[in-house]
Amino acid sequence: MNTRKAVEERPVSQMMTTEPLTITPDDSMLMAWELMARAHVHHLPVVGKDGALRRRHRRSAPRRQPGADRIEPVLPLQASGMHTGHSVLPPD
Repeated sequence: MNTRKAVEERPVSQMMTTEPLTITPDDSMLMAWELMARAHVHHLPVVGKDGALRRRHRRSAPRRQPGADRIEPVLPLQASGMHTGHSVLPPD
C-alpha cells in the first residue's frame, strides 16, 4: 500500500523551508550570487535588521547593477545521458 500523499494533499508545513537563506540590504551582490550558486536557488529573501521581509525592488536586479558584467554566470552541471521523467504507479 502506498502511504505517501500527493503533493496537493500535503500541508504547506511539510513542503516549505522553515529557515531559508536570506540576505540583508547591506550584503554585497557578489555574496548574494555566491549564496544562490552554492544553494542552487534562484531567489533570496531580503530581510531587515529586525528579520522582517523587505519589499522587493525590481530596479535593483543584479543584472542592472554596476559591475554585474564582471560576475561570470554560474551554469549548472548536467551529466549527459541522464533522464528525468515521471512514473505512473497503479493504485494499490
